[in-house]
Amino acid sequence: MTPPSLPDAMSLLDAMPDAVLVVAPDGRIIAANAQCEAVLGYRPDELVDTSVELLIPGELRAAHAGHRAHYTAEPRVRPMGRDHLELRALHRKGHVIPVEVSLAPLVTKNGVAEAVIAAVRDASERHAAAEALKLTNRHLQAIFDNALDVMVVSDDGSRIVDVNPAGCGLVGLPREEIVGRVSWEVFGTDPELSGRAWKRFLAAGRGAGTWTIRRSDGEERLVESSSVADFVPGLHLSVGRDVTNSRLLEDKLRQSQKLDAIGQLASGIAHDFNNVLTVIAGHSDLLAEQVGPSESVEEIRRAAEHAGALTHKLLAFGRKQPLNLELLDLNDGVRNLGGMLRRLIGEE
Repeated sequence: MTPPSLPDAMSLLDAMPDAVLVVAPDGRIIAANAQCEAVLGYRPDELVDTSVELLIPGELRAAHAGHRAHYTAEPRVRPMGRDHLELRALHRKGHVIPVEVSLAPLVTKNGVAEAVIAAVRDASERHAAAEALKLTNRHLQAIFDNALDVMVVSDDGSRIVDVNPAGCGLVGLPREEIVGRVSWEVFGTDPELSGRAWKRFLAAGRGAGTWTIRRSDGEERLVESSSVADFVPGLHLSVGRDVTNSRLLEDKLRQSQKLDAIGQLASGIAHDFNNVLTVIAGHSDLLAEQVGPSESVEEIRRAAEHAGALTHKLLAFGRKQPLNLELLDLNDGVRNLGGMLRRLIGEE
């Protein structure tokens, strides 16, 4: 089979999507395809008979000449620029672009490379995508590290792969004592119940609930959690929040609301009872006018006054008014009740 002539070979190279250069061992460009203009900004005729170092950023040209000589001495197919090695080319407009380069030698029968074919691909989009991915990962890591909520990443066996500082603070353990352990060992929950719940979560793909966990110091905390399975294949994310203090505040609020309801009820009863006492007090005065001074009538009047004072206290409680504290003489209280008690229980 007759090898293609240079014009035929160039027509094949022009059909390739990458810029292709044919470079002599001395670094002179022998041929270039049409894609060089799209990738590097040069027409093919502008590159032919120029040095390949024209396409190398100035600070790298001296080193590149040495690399070229080394490659000519040991020619081989070599792709570059996709892994950790970052290659750059100088565009005709003066800016540097990231590139991927694949080298293939044109070797004579005696093993000497008479030329090198270099395929150059513009890696700007891939490079930009990689940088965007790095930036996104940094953002996610910052959120993970600084979140106030607990975040735990676990594998299929509920073994913890990563935990954020909030999670370490919740259980009172450093990260190195958490990673690698099964979650229910770290959070002090029942292994059997937690294991069944974990299997249900993996089957459903999502889960949420409230758990009582035990810290490393033995203190129990109430945690609300929400989990999503396979946010990355084989890894599962759980987000939890310590609601212990908020639940205590909710209980106190409910108790306060109960007291408010009791106060309103007491206020209503006191109003009605005060109306009844007004009638009793009025009739005791009328009775005193009709029968004259009487110990029994006086007892009724004092009892009505005492009951009235109680209703005023109930009204103050219902309206949340401050109560006026007064000194009480217990002897006077007993003397006032003495007559009533003797009539009710007798002298004996």
